[in-house]
Amino acid sequence: MAAGQQAGWIEEKPESHKFLRGKDYPNLCDRCKQIINSVADMYEEGLMEDTDDIEAPIMYVYDHKMYCGEHECENKSERIL
Repeated sequence: MAAGQQAGWIEEKPESHKFLRGKDYPNLCDRCKQIINSVADMYEEGLMEDTDDIEAPIMYVYDHKMYCGEHECENKSERIL
């Protein structure tokens, strides 16, 4: 058995980059979700600084005041999941 494997366990090869996207933030409005998706695409295409932080796109959006309300989504829903 290979190192890092247990009986019945198949170790998956990690993806090179996987970032949280708009769908992962259900309370945000569609505009804010789309902005997060666009930034995530830029990270995945290598247009942004390389990082392993899966929350990098949403932090970038916050830091650069790209939400519909600059530092927050003004149109977010208040539903509890």
